[in-house]
Amino acid sequence: MRLRRRGRRDRAPSVHPSGGGTGDRRFPADRSPRAEPQLSRMARLLSRIDVCAKTHPLSQSVHAGEGSSAVARVLAVCERTAERLAGTPWWTNADVPASELHMTYRATSEAIDLLAGHAATGVLTVAAVAPVLRAVWTLADLRRVDRPTAEEAAVALDLRNGGGAPA
Repeated sequence: MRLRRRGRRDRAPSVHPSGGGTGDRRFPADRSPRAEPQLSRMARLLSRIDVCAKTHPLSQSVHAGEGSSAVARVLAVCERTAERLAGTPWWTNADVPASELHMTYRATSEAIDLLAGHAATGVLTVAAVAPVLRAVWTLADLRRVDRPTAEEAAVALDLRNGGGAPA
């Protein structure tokens, strides 16, 4: 007995939640039906990546180490995060559970609306909201604001989709 392989031709093309012309730079808008299964597998893997950054070859000056201002900035972010999370079992934004991000450590309504809009349109999967919120809080700590705004949310979404952060 020969099993008939189920084809995709009789179905409408699927649009993966994190790409296909919806703004995610990691997935092409125009793709062939033969590429769809591979892109689907790749999308499941990429949905677990929180920051997708383009890099350039290192120059010789990079080997000299970080400047003291960059080190001080990172230490200030770590201290700010530690102050906010004092009295909790968490040390970093990455440790905070999703439920706490939605209840105790809420971003501004504009930031939440921006993320919810991206989740509603499929640009951002529901599972990806918590990691993006963690990045949003890290950006808020970097910018020394008490609650993340839509600006931090937009930067975090851009970082997730392969864009770059502003200097």
